[in-house]
Amino acid sequence: MWAVALPGSQSGKQVFPMMIAPGDSVSLNVVFTANVLNKRIQSPFWKAALKFQHSAVALGRFFNYQLPHGSTCSTISGLVYFETSNKATTISPIHLNGIWEYRYENDWEPGLQMILNSLNFKTKVGFTYFDNGLKGEKTTEHSDEITADYFEVANAGQPVRIRKIASYHGCCTTEDSDTLAIYHLNERLTRQLQYTNKYSGQMLLPYTLALSGSEHLDKLSGPFAVKIGESFTDRTRNHGKKIGIRVWKAIDEHGKVISNAYILGSDYLGKKGTNYDYQDNVYYIENIKLYNKSVAPLMAQK
Repeated sequence: MWAVALPGSQSGKQVFPMMIAPGDSVSLNVVFTANVLNKRIQSPFWKAALKFQHSAVALGRFFNYQLPHGSTCSTISGLVYFETSNKATTISPIHLNGIWEYRYENDWEPGLQMILNSLNFKTKVGFTYFDNGLKGEKTTEHSDEITADYFEVANAGQPVRIRKIASYHGCCTTEDSDTLAIYHLNERLTRQLQYTNKYSGQMLLPYTLALSGSEHLDKLSGPFAVKIGESFTDRTRNHGKKIGIRVWKAIDEHGKVISNAYILGSDYLGKKGTNYDYQDNVYYIENIKLYNKSVAPLMAQK
């Protein structure tokens, strides 16, 4: 399921055991390959089973029903163990998680809840593959989703930090390089922060590149909305005034709410492929709080 190698080393080259001098360090690449699964699904049985599961998910969407089980994706866990000749030293193993998908796009993709589970978040999304037929009109009941349109910095002495944690949409064209931006309410100004590598459209922790406005995160002031692609957290600025970016409280692996941190999931609105799954672009953002003077008459009820 996994491969470990030195960066730049040739495939299959033996890199262990290795000697590391005191004070030195070595970088290692741990790659999720899932070669065992890729070989297993070559059989006609598994191909038929996966296609049946995909059809069942698609049929459930037609009837606004979400199967509790039967995804064509799998969450794969692993451990990296370290052994050393120093008997006085014990190195704890590193936990690994990855998501394997048989095919990409459409209902072959993992749902947002599976994505967050694989990253050890306990946030409850409230749906599996799509937003329970709400089609972006209101927040999801029985979930950790909140009503949010504008934010402000929680601790002025610290920068706002944003990390893209998942991207499941089209791949490999210029149009698939979605951007992340901040919209300043008082200035009526949008600042681009980063964009995604066009080849990272189907993966956890996708590659992103900073834009010239990214340093503005260190000195944010005043209320701001987040813009992902063409959608804003302020739904009044979106196509059809729908929710284009859902916001959830970030809950850690122990079930505790992470202070001033949120998970943002976006979906393409007004497109042929709009499916309201909200995992097209997923971000983790911290050191922000809800703008307490925000008035959002068109937002869904809390």
